[in-house]
Amino acid sequence: MAMFGALRGAHLQRPCHLRLAHFPSVRQHARFNTTVAFRPSHAAKLPRGGRPPPRTPEDLFPDSIPREGELVNPSGRIYSVQRPIEIQDPFANSQTVLVTPDEARAPPILGALAFLLGGSSLIYLGTALYQNKETDRLVREIKGHSSKPSIFGDFSSFFTGGGIADAARGGGVTQRQLMAAKRQEEAERHGWRLTWLLGWCDQLHLPAPVREFVGRAYTWGAESYLELPPYKQALIPIVAINTTIFLGWRLAMLRPLQQGLYRFMATHFLHAPSAGRSYTTLTSTFSHMGGLHFLFNNIALWSIGASFLLQPGFLSSPNSDGKLHHSAEPSLTPHFLAFFATAGIFSATASHLVTALRFRLVARKLGSDVAKTLVGRIPSLGASGAVYSAFVMSALAYPDARISLIFLPMFSFPIGAGVGCMVAADVLGVLRGWRAFDHVAHLGGAAFGYGYWYYGNEVWERARREAMAIQKRLRRSN
Repeated sequence: MAMFGALRGAHLQRPCHLRLAHFPSVRQHARFNTTVAFRPSHAAKLPRGGRPPPRTPEDLFPDSIPREGELVNPSGRIYSVQRPIEIQDPFANSQTVLVTPDEARAPPILGALAFLLGGSSLIYLGTALYQNKETDRLVREIKGHSSKPSIFGDFSSFFTGGGIADAARGGGVTQRQLMAAKRQEEAERHGWRLTWLLGWCDQLHLPAPVREFVGRAYTWGAESYLELPPYKQALIPIVAINTTIFLGWRLAMLRPLQQGLYRFMATHFLHAPSAGRSYTTLTSTFSHMGGLHFLFNNIALWSIGASFLLQPGFLSSPNSDGKLHHSAEPSLTPHFLAFFATAGIFSATASHLVTALRFRLVARKLGSDVAKTLVGRIPSLGASGAVYSAFVMSALAYPDARISLIFLPMFSFPIGAGVGCMVAADVLGVLRGWRAFDHVAHLGGAAFGYGYWYYGNEVWERARREAMAIQKRLRRSN
């Protein structure tokens, strides 16, 4: 899904330029002032004539058994024909088998649905609690109710009437004002961190050129982050998680760490339906083994952004009166993180359920031993289902936007046409049984994005109300 370049005309706000050197904690160091990737998946086809297939892996997949020394590297939510049942150790003769036929079991249906509902509910509740806590804290800072000195100055005039909780839920404060306060605080925090970092450089007696390089590098990174619009800052945690897990895969392929770490990564960051681990529908969403797959998914995500969460069409849903039904919040990050994680779980679960039904069909016709060998053992990973959801949301938010292929930026076409072509290709892939990509997961991600456009705002607002009720009960109990 990283075929597409940046969306055009999707910027809602101008970046807020705050330089670190403007803050007192940094003045003493004044010299430092300075598109859419695919989810791999293939499923073995049943032999024609209804005859039971041979029972050995060599007979079942003669072209896909890895040779000695070959690294099997699943590249996201794409099941390559050359990426079969086993994950092989490239530095040893032994193999780390993810799911053997003896270990395989019928892919659970109730467990997958329970994790989808329970896991997504916990994700939304946790991010809503964090959002409410941050909003309350900012209001207290602005109103001067904190013991720490306020860094906001005249920002207290943004609020009118009501208690702190009421103000945090929209009693006179606007989305832009809360975001400005958040941005100002982050700039101050980065200034304090720069002072702390340079202090450590002094303690370690580092040479002046090294100290200057550290200071300039941190200043450049901090200012680059502060100048990002809110809908780009919301992507940073997801890109950071993707990068951390990708580096984990890279480390797992080093000779000294190969055996233990590689087995750990394969167990917890690949989703194989027959393994019976429902939580990997979440962890595999942030997992990328191949460099190109990792790069394409993150480029696609960055080009799409999270600006659709600020669109009036989304904030007024599911009501048809045209009025906004949305509480002011200082950051888009908690909401987008909840959306992205749940979209990944939903798309992976859609593919899991189709595999579970196919497993039961094969078991009924050919026996459970054949089903355990043929269905559900191929692992998948990647964020393409969640990126699909964001892409569909952007198409609904900006129907007049135009996109271009990342390799042919001179040619552009309407975003709606791009979404339609991608969905049509995935439908055709499901009907034709194509194995290169997990087309069911793609369609699941597209369906989640479409539904979230109409009901996602109410889901988020309800999560914030439930989180507020929990916070009030906790305050009373204390």
